[in-house]
Amino acid sequence: MTTFQTDTHFISISYVALILSANLSKARLINDESDSIFDSDLDLFSDDKSDSVTDSDFPNTTRWSLGGALLYSGSLRERIKMMHHEDTIVPRNFDSRKRWPKCKSIGTIWDQGQCGSCWALSSAMMMTDRTCIASNGSVKFEYSAEDLLTCCSYCVPSSKSNTCQRGGIVYYAVKYWIEEGVVSGGHVGSGRGCKPYRTATFEGTSSGCRKTCRNQDYPVSYYRDKHFGVDVTEFRYPMKMKHLQTEIMTNGPVVTVMKATAHFEAKYRDGVYIHQKNVKIKGTWHAVRIIGWGFESGIPYWLVANTWGKNWGKLGGFFKILRGRNHLWIEKSVIAGHLKKVSPPRLPFYSSSRTDKVSKNVIVCVCVIGLIRLNFHSTH
Repeated sequence: MTTFQTDTHFISISYVALILSANLSKARLINDESDSIFDSDLDLFSDDKSDSVTDSDFPNTTRWSLGGALLYSGSLRERIKMMHHEDTIVPRNFDSRKRWPKCKSIGTIWDQGQCGSCWALSSAMMMTDRTCIASNGSVKFEYSAEDLLTCCSYCVPSSKSNTCQRGGIVYYAVKYWIEEGVVSGGHVGSGRGCKPYRTATFEGTSSGCRKTCRNQDYPVSYYRDKHFGVDVTEFRYPMKMKHLQTEIMTNGPVVTVMKATAHFEAKYRDGVYIHQKNVKIKGTWHAVRIIGWGFESGIPYWLVANTWGKNWGKLGGFFKILRGRNHLWIEKSVIAGHLKKVSPPRLPFYSSSRTDKVSKNVIVCVCVIGLIRLNFHSTH
């Protein structure tokens, strides 16, 4: 094999050719579509700049430091291979909002405000989306991010009393859903559910855990309102993107963590975000929902729901980011929570027939079993 010598070592010609080919392909991917990826005035995305761009170049950014997610360091099993066949056909474009139009939560964008609660918001929204999907759109149970934020003690580090300043781990949020259950709760001022997102939380100050419904008008008690998950799957980069895509198109949106840089927050408007080598990846971990994928001007992307409100960017709080290259570590750790098929609740109808008496006995037995499970979860 032919080689040439540098000052310090030998380099294989074939290896150099491989590097050049890879860089050329990457440059073609970026440069051929540069006009359509971002607004023309965003010259900071050009690789021609010799100086590195740092977070100090964006003094007016506010939310990027409040991402709030923490990266789970453990290793989970990947259940996807047992769930789906390798020959599953993955469409070129997919949008969960269109696939499950009855589940309006998928298209909902929350605003975490000044609280580092993205992990709780994104996790609660994934649970909401997947419960609706599992029920074929008949169950619209809106999970409470406030409940996760204040009552999941092992989701957040104990260094600070204000959980808005701690950050949290998505995997543990899903684990809490499975083991302890999560109650309902809408956004600030919604008046929906057992524990809506509080104004104080939105402003950056969380409260302690209260295992009672804060909404006095909500007709269900805290423990009776709890809904549970079944298990959790993690996907880690590098992976077969087909596996993750199959999970999304089968069960619904997933939660991932990414690096929320000041550059991303301040400069992204629309199009496909492609991280440039001259921009340092410095920022906090941020949890978001992946709801679909597609191509724009030939560039593959993930379609992602952010937690910075509808007014961020030009896509109503959503954004697109290069798919398959782990840009901003978007594919580093992706979490999917699972639940059994959900049936809508039905009110029993009684008559004087013998068969209905049997039905009453069955219903009573089910209720007793439910209370036993409830008491078990309340004591653990």
